[in-house]
Amino acid sequence: METAKTIIIGAGPTGLSAAYHLDTPAVIIEQHATIGGWCRSIEENGFTFDYAGHIMFSNDPYVHEMYAQLLGDNVHWQNREAWVYSHNVYTRYPFQGSLYGLPAEVIAECLMGAITARYGDDESSTSNGHANGHASGNGHASAGLNGKNGQSNARGEDFEHFIYRVWGSGIAKHFAIPYNKKIWAVPLSEMETSWLGGRVPMPDLNQMIMGALTPSTAPMGPNARFGYPLRGGFQALMEGFLPHLHGDIKLSTRVTAVAPEQRTVTLDDGTVQSYDVLVSTMPLPQLVRCIGRAAPPEIHAAAAALRHTSVRCVNLGIGREQVTEKHWIYYPEDTIFHRIFVQGNASPHCNPPGGFGITCEITYGPDKPLPVEGDELIQRCIDDCIRVGLITADDAIWAANEVDMPYAYVVYDHTRKQSVDTIRNWLAEHQIVLAGRYSEWEYYNSDHAFLAGRKAAQTVKLYQQSKPALERSVVA
Repeated sequence: METAKTIIIGAGPTGLSAAYHLDTPAVIIEQHATIGGWCRSIEENGFTFDYAGHIMFSNDPYVHEMYAQLLGDNVHWQNREAWVYSHNVYTRYPFQGSLYGLPAEVIAECLMGAITARYGDDESSTSNGHANGHASGNGHASAGLNGKNGQSNARGEDFEHFIYRVWGSGIAKHFAIPYNKKIWAVPLSEMETSWLGGRVPMPDLNQMIMGALTPSTAPMGPNARFGYPLRGGFQALMEGFLPHLHGDIKLSTRVTAVAPEQRTVTLDDGTVQSYDVLVSTMPLPQLVRCIGRAAPPEIHAAAAALRHTSVRCVNLGIGREQVTEKHWIYYPEDTIFHRIFVQGNASPHCNPPGGFGITCEITYGPDKPLPVEGDELIQRCIDDCIRVGLITADDAIWAANEVDMPYAYVVYDHTRKQSVDTIRNWLAEHQIVLAGRYSEWEYYNSDHAFLAGRKAAQTVKLYQQSKPALERSVVA
């Protein structure tokens, strides 16, 4: 049996950050052949593609210090060009603050719906019951668009009601409802709203009106300016950790069993490793399955209740330069993809000479299976890209591939918090630390993952500091 003071499951951004912040060596176990988790990159025919779109942004100064430490001058900062394609036109993101260019009747619906949601309208609330009944009937309509982060003070408000209350029936109809149904792949009434935080820009009514009368110029939202590795794709940021780590990374190695009482993990080659503290970044349901019968029934029940969506990415290398000036585009209507990340504009070094890369992101899940797969899925994405005018039928396709992310977005349904708390509290008794998006079951971006890794390392240090005291008390 091999022994390690700290074992970290997963060499994604959280696991790497945890090892980076530890003072003592740790063993990292990674099931894939390369580090990075869903933040890794692949190459084909001179194109670099990420596993879905990734960018660097954060409001935390420490994360920016990490960016500088990990990348040095291998970074490219630029202003965001995020757009929405609907009604055969492009409008800037966020949709609700950039209505200019849409058909007049759509603009009118969106503005009138927002006004009604904010101030109420007895006559229209009678005729437009669903939206305005929720907007004015819950006692919080006055908070409207100016509420803190647009969050509801109504206990237990679901995401669908939130959309109607905050933005009104027009924006709900033309963007927020169809887009979010595409990305979350579950009924929006089954989701709560605590995950929103500062993720969704909340323009006030004046901004909405101005955004309808004139073209929006300045980007809005937390990632209005973002960075990306100049060379090497987003994986370059992950590989920046390697010179700073102490310990061993076991690649192409999968954890098959975890024994909390014995404090051991079993690997797919049969090796058993003991640990003092285990940091897990693997998806929480998978961790509970690895624990097996050692976990009580209520833990398995809580894990089974956790929901998520999956993402399939279709990467296309187009045989034409500068296909678009945009960085990513949201598609709320009937395309198979909900978003295109314009990989070719993340960094000029993501493209071979004369080429340009794009990534089509498609969510799927139990309630929304993929309609086709393989070559048919790739062709469907090409056809939809032509249909929306992003590429032409004459464009050569120099590269085409798929990457699959079985765990992509965690679903914030109404039982998520209770389920996660139940599992976390039980695991903490066995010195198993949960860290990152899929172990904490939180909607983390990569900057949050960096901080989650640091927090996990701090927790490990506390366990290590308390161990001598516990041992002395046992001897006494």
